[in-house]
Parts: sequence; C-alpha cells; structure tokens
Amino acid sequence: MEGTSPGPDPISDSEKSKKRKSTVEEIEVDVNAPEPPSKRARRALKKGKKLPSKGATSDADGDEEGTKEGGDKAKRSEHGVWIGNLPFTVTPSELKTWLVDNSGGVILDETITRIKLPTSKDKAKQKGDTEQPMNKGFAYVDFNGIGPQMAAIALSENLLGYRKLLIKSSTSFEGRPKAEKADAAETDAATQAELAKNMNRKVFVGNLGFAINEDDLWSHFEKCGEIEWAKVATFQDTGKCKGFGWVKFKTPEGAAWAAKGFVKIKEEILTEEDFQEPDGDQDAGADDTQKRGSTRRGNGGLEKALEIVRSGPDASAVTFTVLIRPFQLDPSFSSEPVSKQARYKEKFGDQWPALEARMAVVGAGDGIAFRYGGVMANTLPAHRVLQRVQAEKGPEAAWSVLGHLYRRYFEEEQHPSSPETLEASCAEAGLDEAYVADLVRGDAGKGLEDVKRDLVAQRLEGISAVPHVVLEGKRRDLKLVGAREVEEYVKALQAIIKESK
Repeated sequence: MEGTSPGPDPISDSEKSKKRKSTVEEIEVDVNAPEPPSKRARRALKKGKKLPSKGATSDADGDEEGTKEGGDKAKRSEHGVWIGNLPFTVTPSELKTWLVDNSGGVILDETITRIKLPTSKDKAKQKGDTEQPMNKGFAYVDFNGIGPQMAAIALSENLLGYRKLLIKSSTSFEGRPKAEKADAAETDAATQAELAKNMNRKVFVGNLGFAINEDDLWSHFEKCGEIEWAKVATFQDTGKCKGFGWVKFKTPEGAAWAAKGFVKIKEEILTEEDFQEPDGDQDAGADDTQKRGSTRRGNGGLEKALEIVRSGPDASAVTFTVLIRPFQLDPSFSSEPVSKQARYKEKFGDQWPALEARMAVVGAGDGIAFRYGGVMANTLPAHRVLQRVQAEKGPEAAWSVLGHLYRRYFEEEQHPSSPETLEASCAEAGLDEAYVADLVRGDAGKGLEDVKRDLVAQRLEGISAVPHVVLEGKRRDLKLVGAREVEEYVKALQAIIKESK
C-alpha cells in the first residue's frame, strides 16, 4: 500500500512451527532414578544433616496404626497392653526386643501383632541431634493371645534403660483421675465456703488526685459493700497521695461492684425533719444535718471565716488563695430553663411548701433571702466563664463573680447561666466591658473542654456534693464537706496556719 514502510517477507505457519520445534531440546527422564530431594530436604543437607530413609521414618513413627513386618495393616487384638514411663528415645524395634528378651521365652516376635508408639516431632526439632522423632513416653502393644499379654504385664516395674515401666491391660483404666464434676451444687458446703473466702476481695484504684486520702476512698466505695480497709500510697516527704491505692472489701461481691465502676443507690429523699433545728439544750453545731445546706450558705461562711483570719494576728504567716473548681450534680441536666417550683414540687411532693418555708428561715439567719421563683438550667456555661476569669484575671476576680452570680440566682430568681446573668455578674465584679462581652458572647467553646475534663476529675476524686472545701497545708490537707458554721472554717484555717509555721 502507498504510504507504508516495507516490512519483512511473510512466513507461513508451517515454517514457524518447524523453527519452534527445532529449538526445543528433548529431555530424557529415568523413571528408576531416586526421587529428588525437596526444598526442605535440601536445606537440611546444606546444614550437614542426614536425611532419614523412608524405612527408618516409618519405623520411628511408631507405626501409628500398627503394621506387621511384611508391611500389611495389623488388626487390633483384644489381648493388648499399655506401657507407660518409656524413655523418649526408645523405638518400636527396641521395645519389641526388650519384651522378647525379658519374657523368658513366652513372648516371641510372631506373638506381637502390633506396636503403636506415638511420637512428638516437635521434640525432635528441639533436640536437633536426634535423627528420629522422640516418642511421647507411652505405647500400645497387641499380642495374639492371653499368655504373652500376661507375661508383658508381669514385666511392670522393670527397668528399660533408666526408667521403670508401668505395664497394664489396654482395657484397664484403673488409676486414671476422675473427671471433675462441673455442677457446683454437688460440692459440699465447707468447700464452697472456703472458695468464697479465698475469692479476690481487694481492688486496685488508680488515677487518684493528689489530695485524696483513705477517708475519701472509704466514703466513695462504701456504697459497693462493707469495707475491711482502705489504703492510699503516699509520698514520704509530703504525705500526699501518689495517685493510686487499694480497697479491700469484706465480701467478693463488694469488690465485684467496685470493679464494675458503678453501683445502684437509692436516691435519698429529704423530709421536713432534715431541716429542723436541734433541741435547745443541744449544741447547734453538733447535729451533722444542720451543717449541710446550700452552696450559697457554705461559700458565705467560708468568706466570713477568711475575713476573720486575715484580720487576725497571724494574717502575715500564711496567705490563703481561694481557687474555684467546677462541679455538677447532674451533668445531663437540661440546658433549657426549667421552673424551680415545678422541679421541687416534683421531687418533694407535698413536703415542698414546708421545706420552702424552712429554708427561708435558715437563710435569713445567714443574711440570705432564698427565693424559689424563676428557673434552673445546666450550669456548664457559667463554669466556663468562672474558670476563664480565674485563669485570666485571677482567683479574687473569679470569687467576686461567683458571689454576684449566687445572689442573682438564689435571691433574685435569675437564670443561672444565661448571657444576661453572666454579663451582669462580671460587670458587678469590676471586669472591663469589652472583656466581658468577648468572654460571654464570643467563642463559646474556648475553655469548655478544660472545664469538662475538670468535671470528670472531680468525679474520680469522689466529690459527690458541694460545698466541698479543701484547705491545702504544708503538712496535710483538711477537707470540709457541706455548709459549715463560720467557727468551723476559722478553726480549720487556724490549724493550717499553725502547722505551716
């Protein structure tokens, strides 16, 4: 064709076939030649090992199914013996020779119909220097009559090499340990009691806060069951917790509940008696129920105690700095506003009017006008604002914001975490207007993850109620839980000052 370059002359198919055939060399195969070694055998040869012959291998394998000398399959005989405690290097032929030589002519070569000697190839590999696989220490031998069988059993306790053999009928299972009964009900009561006594009753507790002590562990885990003892690992120099400890329960069930990480607790329902004053002839501070009140009362008492201590003669000895840490009784509480009255009526029922009146009296004694109108909601936004103020403006500024926030919520019935309430509380604390606007209305996620992590840490430290005041001292920490009288806070603060001198 025009426009194409010239190519080679065409070659017919027959010529192609002739050329292909002429280039292939014929291979001669000697069918009588020995089988070439496998890759595994070649590797063994390179290491200088000898390859066992097929005849030797079959002999060393112990004739798993049993063979006669001619190679035919042997039939199982009813006259057989089981031989135990064999040396691991014994082969079937050596065992056969031993039986014949030691039977006094009763056992002959032809009377042995089968020898089954299980082997362990793994042991042969471990040895390395043994050509044949090692046996498992026992064998089955069949005979053609009862006479040779009895003669073999009579050889029990005789030495083969360096071991005394155990020989018995292959159908005798005497001496075999009985299978344990799975049903625990069949075990006697004494055994059950011993097992229960020895079950694990101790749990390890990790990721503890440095301020945790043994009392905290005790109070946190006693909900799971009765505790025998609780121990916290501490540093020798400071006495503070190393971050882990142990709790031993009186029953395994308590340890099991603790290991699960939760326990179902019936919610405590407060009654009017919980808010009643003690009898006139009793010390007003003696009843623990009177020491517990709202966070508002507790913070007010601590603030008054700090004023007393800071104006006292030892004011310069120790400087107290109040740090606020977030806590939520119910982190899953709705972020949408819920009526206070509806919430408390649902929780306390018919007792609520009496409780409301009682709290009004208690609050008046502390200068707090408790009011229960308005709404409640999730306080996470307020915690975020307080923690940012504490980190960016200092602890005193955060404490001031908290005081104004409490007043607006408990006394003025305002939303606890709305932007309007937070802005007004920050403004009353003297914070800059532009800073407050960015703090409350700006990036709502800034600092939020830190607050969530801190909330989890409070739970891990066993804090389950507020106020929860920890006074960190030089020698030890003092912990006051619940709203306390001013005198109690003063006494604890003075103890820290005395121990720090």
